[in-house]
Order: sequence, then structure tokens, then C-alpha cells
Amino acid sequence: TFNMMGTIMANMGAEYNYRAMTAFEQALKIYQQQIGFGSEESAACLKNLYLLLHQQRVDIKSSEDEEEETASVACYECYTCTEATRNPL
Repeated sequence: TFNMMGTIMANMGAEYNYRAMTAFEQALKIYQQQIGFGSEESAACLKNLYLLLHQQRVDIKSSEDEEEETASVACYECYTCTEATRNPL
């Protein structure tokens, strides 16, 4: 099923996340059309979709935090170099 395919692709790495999300969306659409809203299958598919989106958000946040740390270190080093040039000993 699409739900199983999405689970496999989500575990294959970040480059497959979009494909996994598409598979989960298709599975959800099929489950809701065939079985109805609120079924266990739909709930499991929604859970998988939520977990994938949550992981992407965490990855984005952690990469932003790393960029901020790098930027602040670079700015501090730049500021230190500028100060050293202005006030030579």
C-alpha cells in the first residue's frame, strides 16, 4: 500500500521525504474514500504523515540553530580582528 511505501521512503533518508509525504497523502485519500473518515488505517496514515512533517521541522530548526551559532562566531571573530587593528599595542 501507499502507507507502507511512505514508511519505507521516510526511513531511506531526507532526500526521499517528499516522495514519502506524497505516498502518505495518497494513502490517506484512498483510506478515506474506501473505508471512511476516522478509520484506524486513516489514523495510522495521519500519524505517519505528522511524524514526517515533525521530523522535517526539527531538522530545519536544528540547521537554523547551527547557522546562527556559526554566524555569531564569525561576527565575533570579525569584530575582534577589527578591534585589534584599530588599537594596536
